[in-house]
Amino acid sequence: MFFLFTVFIGAGFFVCFDFARAEVISVDTVWGADKVHVLPDGAILEVDPGVKLTLEAGAILKLGWNSVVRLHGSSSLIALGTVDNPVAITSLRDDSVGGDANGDGPLTTPQPGDWRLITSYSAKSRGPVTIDLDHVILSYGGGTYTAGSPIMLDQGSSLRITNSQLINNKGAIILLSSVKSAVINNSDIWNPDFCAPQDDNPDYCGMWDGIKNYTSNSFDFSGNYWGDSDGPSIAFPATNHSQGTPLAEVRGGKSVYEPFKTKPIWRKQKLDPVILIPGILGSWYRPTTGKWELDPILNTYHDLWQALEASGYEEDKTLFAFPYQWRQSNVLTALELKEKIAEVKALTGSTKVDLVTHSMGGLVARQYIETPGYASDVDQLIFIATPHHGAPKAYLMWEGAEFGPVLYDKMFKYIFSLEAVEHGYDDRDGLVKYFRDFSINPVKELLPDYDYLRPKDSSELLDYPEAYPVNQFLEIINDPAFLSKLSEVEILNIVADSGNNETLNAIRIGSSTQSVMYPDLWEHGEPDGFYDWFSDHGLENGAGDDTVPLVSNNSFNGSRQESFFGATHQSVVTKAQKVVVKELTGSESEVEFSSSPIEKLLMFRIFSPADFQVIAPDGRRLGRDLSGEGIIEEIPGSYYSGFASSTAEYAIIANPLPGQYQVELLGKGEGAYRLVANYIDDATSTEAVYSGIITAGDKQALKLSYQDETVELSKVDTGNNIVIGGGGGGAITEDVFGSGGAPTSSSTADLLTEADYYYNSIKQEIVGLQERIKWLEDYTLSIELYNGIKTDDKIFLLDPLVAELSRLRDLLQEKTLIIKIE
Repeated sequence: MFFLFTVFIGAGFFVCFDFARAEVISVDTVWGADKVHVLPDGAILEVDPGVKLTLEAGAILKLGWNSVVRLHGSSSLIALGTVDNPVAITSLRDDSVGGDANGDGPLTTPQPGDWRLITSYSAKSRGPVTIDLDHVILSYGGGTYTAGSPIMLDQGSSLRITNSQLINNKGAIILLSSVKSAVINNSDIWNPDFCAPQDDNPDYCGMWDGIKNYTSNSFDFSGNYWGDSDGPSIAFPATNHSQGTPLAEVRGGKSVYEPFKTKPIWRKQKLDPVILIPGILGSWYRPTTGKWELDPILNTYHDLWQALEASGYEEDKTLFAFPYQWRQSNVLTALELKEKIAEVKALTGSTKVDLVTHSMGGLVARQYIETPGYASDVDQLIFIATPHHGAPKAYLMWEGAEFGPVLYDKMFKYIFSLEAVEHGYDDRDGLVKYFRDFSINPVKELLPDYDYLRPKDSSELLDYPEAYPVNQFLEIINDPAFLSKLSEVEILNIVADSGNNETLNAIRIGSSTQSVMYPDLWEHGEPDGFYDWFSDHGLENGAGDDTVPLVSNNSFNGSRQESFFGATHQSVVTKAQKVVVKELTGSESEVEFSSSPIEKLLMFRIFSPADFQVIAPDGRRLGRDLSGEGIIEEIPGSYYSGFASSTAEYAIIANPLPGQYQVELLGKGEGAYRLVANYIDDATSTEAVYSGIITAGDKQALKLSYQDETVELSKVDTGNNIVIGGGGGGAITEDVFGSGGAPTSSSTADLLTEADYYYNSIKQEIVGLQERIKWLEDYTLSIELYNGIKTDDKIFLLDPLVAELSRLRDLLQEKTLIIKIE
């Protein structure tokens, strides 16, 4: 007998389920995929003698706490799924299958042993029972018994399991002495803690945790994956300890498990969608698409992304990138992550996502999970080289506008220097002012929240936070009250140690020697001898990944950890790919991806008033289309920032071809310009500078000679014409514009169409701005009303929100004025 219940599931939605209430199935019954079949907490489902219960492909049976399925003599349970539509037998608390059947939202999550078992039962008849499972995922059973198992058979019964998964249960199967036959083939049989160390014997793999054979028969258990590449553990009578599912042969019966599979055969029924969150400088805005994208220059995430795709994830279906504006506070980025997760959940129908984070991206994820607004929608969280307690390297940036020695650091500095100059600052102490005035908060939010400054005449470190630049961001998310929120999430912390002890761990400081010329530098102390040629520059190095010291991210909050020796802050992303894939899917990667490293960069920066285009030795172009308003990106592995008036204009070419480059300039105003070309690698940085005068519409040509580590810039004397490179090595000749010249415009009709399109886009922007302002206002109010935060911490969280609201309101006013003028 079944009862139809209406379950309320938040936000005004109602879902109907068939609830089987401790009832008897007395006639042959078929359950299909059209309904979710639910056995409530403590309920018992009786299948009468001689009756067959069939679960068709796609059927879902959800069992509540301590619930039992009893198969009386001569009855049978037949579950026949398919690869695409497996049968699911799982916990009532498992919202990933069949939705929120218990109507409690995220308040409960499934655990091994939630429901009790499926068993033969002799109360009505002692005839043999048949269980036949094919393409079935059976999870979270085995509760209440000390020797827990989700399946237990006796009474001369028969068991056949093929192409299935018995995973995340308490125990596996109990076969009592009278069981006639048991066959398990081509299936995954593993649980989270099969071989957890015992109190009295840390090397013992408990027989109660796996398959217990109490018969004297020999059973075929070949072709299965037992949770470990070395196969199952033999728990009794001999002991062959491994990390695999234990097999216990209690009364002489044999469990023939060879050959066995060394990796999972079947993946999770449904992979949680994965969102990859990069670190600082790991996202770049692509003006040709109008979108942010993952690091297109150093390709930091390319190999990991390929590994995830090879493991079954599909881009924009189960695999998503979260590139972001890394110049803004992580508090704001965390809000955008919240929106991204909601978008992914709506697109995929999932209730939770997995997050893979690198470097500062891990702090973004923590900010979202630990502070108000978290929607309990993160299942797994993987940190890769995350500076949980900051990195002293950030002190050099924040206090002295100094960056590290490797390629990544130099590119970072050149970009920030250009931005500072474009905003009217010089590129020395002006860069420090730029960080503060333009709220480049992530640099400050990467400062350590522990002791790392040492007075030059002392052997003791100063006590943080006295005499330190304070990092309130990390202080908040490392507060135990906030850290406790991470207990809801399954975490893996991946750390790297380059092995060369060249990671900045502490800084020996004295008074600033630059205070007269650069008064804004080194507010809290200049590294001792920093500008001396022959010294350690006050930098005390130690263990770490060349960016993050081990003291910052090792053994984070008691979470599980994987360590990679010989890996750097960037390379660990590639080296950890197999660990990441196995953590997410339970499956070893079949292949490992390793693309050619980016070892050299050629960077061009223009200090206005001019735009530019670079033509490589093979004729391919990068930069502004000087004959129009578009952008040309023909050089592989290159990036161009665009030429909008609000954008610092630069171009980067990875692993550049040696030879002669041509740089074409187009004046967009009148005055002096400066073009800077830099060659960058981990060991070297060389620079060439050309300065000149240009007027609006004028074109000039420069040539850059690049060979080995040397770059030289000079002007090309073109007479009345300059050569504008064509794709693939071709070229066209074009007359030079006069001072008042301009490119030929399109027809009036086309201009009207473009104008209409422009104003429509402005109107759409206004709607979007209004929606975002309302959303931020609501979130700001929730922070103000939240009682679980100290006042100072609440102010810290509110400051970037208020600043962002002010910026958006100003922008809305500006856009609205454009429409009014129209």
